Amino acid sequence: SPSRPTRYFRALDEANRNIKLDWLLPFRTWNEDEGVFKFGLFDSHSERDFTERQFYYTGHGGYRDNPNLYLTQDSLGLLSVTTNYLRGNPRSLTFNWGDYVQVFDSRYNGTADIQAGYLMLDVPVAPRLRLVGGVRDESTDLFVHSESYLNSSITGLKTNDTPPRAQSDLLPSAGIIYAITSSMNLRANYSETIARPSFRELAAYYSYDPIISDFIEGNPNLRMSAIKNYDLRYEWFPAPGELFSISLFQKDLKDAIERGNLKQEGDVITFRNNDAKLYGIEFEARKTLGFLHDSFRYFSLGGNYSLVKSEVKLSDQELALKRQFFPETGPTRSLYDQSPYVLNLDFNYNNPDTGTSISLNYNIAGPRIAITKLNTEDVYEQPAAILDFVISQKIGRSTTLKLGAKNLLNPRIERTYGKHSDLLYSSYTRGRLFGLTLIHEF
Repeated sequence: SPSRPTRYFRALDEANRNIKLDWLLPFRTWNEDEGVFKFGLFDSHSERDFTERQFYYTGHGGYRDNPNLYLTQDSLGLLSVTTNYLRGNPRSLTFNWGDYVQVFDSRYNGTADIQAGYLMLDVPVAPRLRLVGGVRDESTDLFVHSESYLNSSITGLKTNDTPPRAQSDLLPSAGIIYAITSSMNLRANYSETIARPSFRELAAYYSYDPIISDFIEGNPNLRMSAIKNYDLRYEWFPAPGELFSISLFQKDLKDAIERGNLKQEGDVITFRNNDAKLYGIEFEARKTLGFLHDSFRYFSLGGNYSLVKSEVKLSDQELALKRQFFPETGPTRSLYDQSPYVLNLDFNYNNPDTGTSISLNYNIAGPRIAITKLNTEDVYEQPAAILDFVISQKIGRSTTLKLGAKNLLNPRIERTYGKHSDLLYSSYTRGRLFGLTLIHEF
């Protein structure tokens, strides 16, 4: 029952410039095998300006699910006039008004500069063994200035600037590929990556977010995430266009960015950093259907299925607050926005003779934390199956016509208090989307 009906006007202007250079040099090794040396440069600059104006009526307890009961003749305009005959001011008048419009303004602007360069070497070291490795040097300079009508729950200020955030990272990667046979490989890889907070996540302004149907504010003190990735993969290519693989993976995340409550009162949803670990297994397969009959040679069926276990250790303060309401709360929970399983399936038709391509894609992911909470169970987004259909037809050499139908099942997107619960936090449908696209290449 909203107590303050509000209309939001928002304007966002963003400019991005990206420049990329990649250079590749094939060479022969001492065994006359072919290796590859790669070198690259990258430069990116982004600027964003955002403004928001809120028009709202001061509240008087909500409108009890009926907006017609909120704005009535009895609550609008001048309600009463009081004349005060005070000593020294015998003609003092007091006007009492009912509901009236107020205005709040918020804004933020930000810049992001990213420069990077990499060196990479792909070289065979034995008849069945290849080494792939390199390093990427990446520098980041992020700045966000924000102005909000409310004091930030992080800094206590209405106007905030992010602390100096110029950072340089040296990101190595190394992999080894062992060819068991001409169609089977065993791969092992290690790499380090980073993740940056977005402008909105850093902007310390408080406002309504229609996606999560709640109020949210950014955190100017967010840090960049550092991730270490470990992968072991077996893959088999039984025929052209076919694949069967099994992968084991682990990720160690330092300062992963999560969304949730900062205070026990639960009135502020913001972003914060937490360390996390996740590991899992993935199965992937793709098979052409020509073995059924030659007329099925253009059809293929594929998909992947991942099982993931993630873990975030609760701080002592967070654990103590949660156990006030839920004494059985454990010292760890799942990582924000990480599902315990993900399933993707696709059915494809691709005829190069006629230029026709058809795909039917299905996706579903397990329950995942949408908002971490301190005074209730964490809010989970429950599984919702997505089905998309796309048909593409080439017209001549340069023109393609595409017809897309997305979210055909139009499932109800439900968020609940708790992973296995019927207690709703929010429920809605996204609707179906149909599109027709004509692409012409010059």
